[in-house]
Amino acid sequence: RAICYMTACRNGISQNELEDVLSLDDEVLASVFQHYIPPVRRLPGILWTRIRNDLDEYITEKEADDSSVIFWYHRRFIEVASAEYISKMNSKEREAVFQNMVDLYKETWKGKSKPFKINDPKLLNKYNLNESNGEIQANRFTTSQPIEFVDANGRIQFNRRKLNELPQFLSQLTANLATPIIAQEIVFNYTFMRKVSILLIEEK
Repeated sequence: RAICYMTACRNGISQNELEDVLSLDDEVLASVFQHYIPPVRRLPGILWTRIRNDLDEYITEKEADDSSVIFWYHRRFIEVASAEYISKMNSKEREAVFQNMVDLYKETWKGKSKPFKINDPKLLNKYNLNESNGEIQANRFTTSQPIEFVDANGRIQFNRRKLNELPQFLSQLTANLATPIIAQEIVFNYTFMRKVSILLIEEK
């Protein structure tokens, strides 16, 4: 799934973003926490380290949107990853991947508990979750994604990652899911539209 997220981002993905979105992905956590439920419901950092080591010869770090991001070393790797992972996802999987990226950038679960469903009978009994039907609430501890950052000296820096990536991930969702978010987060969000306009002027 890490390959899907990295490939879905046009300009790569930062390590923090990848760890955050993998922690928001219920399917990922379900595969990781098969034998126990840890007190912190996040992807263990050691797992990302292992994944990165496995992919090391195929990926590179570069600067994009004022951030250090991880991306494929060669265009051919992008094409293969798209064909073997993105293209082979079913509609439910695609929706989950794009929705998780949208949730990351719009801070849907920032500082909030996201429901997590436990289906394994052994875990249900071990943690006495039968009465709650296996559902637990857990903060995934995702990092902030404001439209702009203010540094210690009071200087404002736009969150180019959010400004550039959120619209493109919304475009991948079905209209009934995307339309209300587009209206709230972009079209009728004066701050968002103003920052995008400034970026467009700067790029010219």
